[in-house]
Amino acid sequence: MKRAYEVVATAIPGAPKIGTLFFPVLDTGSERKTSGQRSSGRRDNSRIVHEYDSNLERRNEFESSFTFSNERRPYQTDRSQQSRHNPSLNLRSDFDNRPIFLYDEKWLETGFAIGADLPLGAEPIRPPDGMRTFAFLKERSIDRVAIALLRDALTDASGDVDGMSARSRRTLSRFGLKSRIKDGGAAAADAEDASLDAAPSSADFGLEIGRGVDRLFAGGLYSPEELSGVRLPHAFRHGGGIDLIENGAACGIRTRTASESTSLDALIYAFHANEHGRAHANDRLRLAADAVLGGRRTRISVMHKRSECAVTLRRLDDPIDVPVWRAVALTLARRAGIETLDFTIRSAMGTAALLTDRFDRTIDSTTKLRTAPLLTLSAEALLPVKPLGRGFAAPRPGRLPYLALADILNRTGASPKTDLPAMWRRMAFSVMLGAKPKTSDWQFARTSLDALGWRLLPMHSISILPRDWATGSGATLDGRTPLETPEACIAYARYFAISMGEAKTAIFEMRRALADWERVALDFGADPREIDLMASVFEEG
Repeated sequence: MKRAYEVVATAIPGAPKIGTLFFPVLDTGSERKTSGQRSSGRRDNSRIVHEYDSNLERRNEFESSFTFSNERRPYQTDRSQQSRHNPSLNLRSDFDNRPIFLYDEKWLETGFAIGADLPLGAEPIRPPDGMRTFAFLKERSIDRVAIALLRDALTDASGDVDGMSARSRRTLSRFGLKSRIKDGGAAAADAEDASLDAAPSSADFGLEIGRGVDRLFAGGLYSPEELSGVRLPHAFRHGGGIDLIENGAACGIRTRTASESTSLDALIYAFHANEHGRAHANDRLRLAADAVLGGRRTRISVMHKRSECAVTLRRLDDPIDVPVWRAVALTLARRAGIETLDFTIRSAMGTAALLTDRFDRTIDSTTKLRTAPLLTLSAEALLPVKPLGRGFAAPRPGRLPYLALADILNRTGASPKTDLPAMWRRMAFSVMLGAKPKTSDWQFARTSLDALGWRLLPMHSISILPRDWATGSGATLDGRTPLETPEACIAYARYFAISMGEAKTAIFEMRRALADWERVALDFGADPREIDLMASVFEEG
């Protein structure tokens, strides 16, 4: 059997349904039992039942095309391990529970591909070999840090119900967890929120509090892909303007984005308490509820003035004050002629917090606030998953191929004459700072069905470290050839619709902007010791 979700482009008014996302599951032979009940029948693992609304021909093709995969997936546990967590659960080790996507016929007539791994076509599509899920789904998923926060919070709460605040109990309820009263002395009004040893409802995330939380994350009733990509994201708050609909409602909780003026202190306290291992379940739930944006570091979403913003905080293992130095880099980039999103630095709880406008939000025509969703895909989703022509290959993790990025705009860009030079400027600026951007740092947007293609979005983040401390692979031209000097950028400027003379002028302007880096750092309150460390970044480019 399967679970199906409608995929809808909520950021494009009047757009038809994009398609349907299926998560195959083994036929259990029975429905999920409530708490205290056990299934007595054996599970029928012999077939998969597919039910979806489409014409008979496409349905038959879909069903006949599906077969069990003999390839063992790395995230699947041994049968013995699964049985130890849940004796009644016997999953086939060869079962492929990766998602299946089927485009809607109306979208095929008027829409566009939502990723290089999802080319337009009437046939069902599985993720490419070696990939566990689709790129568009991965980048809208709650990240591993937030999943761990939620799991730890629920585990803690199972043994500390009395110490939880009413707000945290309500948060658990929003996560779809229904509960029963263990303690007869508890108030009847708190019956839905007070006890945490209950079986989950049909709208939950598959978490059974106090009874095997880990097994469900490890590959039980829900695959890791479905847990992180569908059932955990926050409705109306996750990134990218594409919603997943189940039974007529967007998947995820529907809590409002908190205002930074009232919640930033509490969020920072919870963030640092968790890092020190002293976080209460309330703290972890607060972070899990607001950490809706993934990436290399978990970012919290808050409202600042008229915009929905992503908050970047300093972690314990950061060698420098990351929020401050990202603000410095964004300021210098703007002075160098690079378009950036609006940002600000706030000081709270004795630490700096960087608030940056969310790249996947635009101005709402009704409220005039930057809260309306914008349909976005990252370069990771738009880059071909197979080797490209002209001798350059698809990117390996951490090795950003700029010629492949340019090819995105050349093939599917709405305004390559404008966006290619902007891309080159960002490329050259990152090279001069020794930054190591990833494909997910490059975002593209589409505003309507009749748009000519994708537009490059402004820079929203740049990560820099002292050159001696920087790790990982840098950017490349073609997936193999390193790109390390401004001169190399100039040599390849013609591939980005910019002349050699224009490139040389742009490099001069960037160096002039970078010359004032120390003053900018002091204006943002950078530590003098960190200024000495960062001299290698700004003076060696």
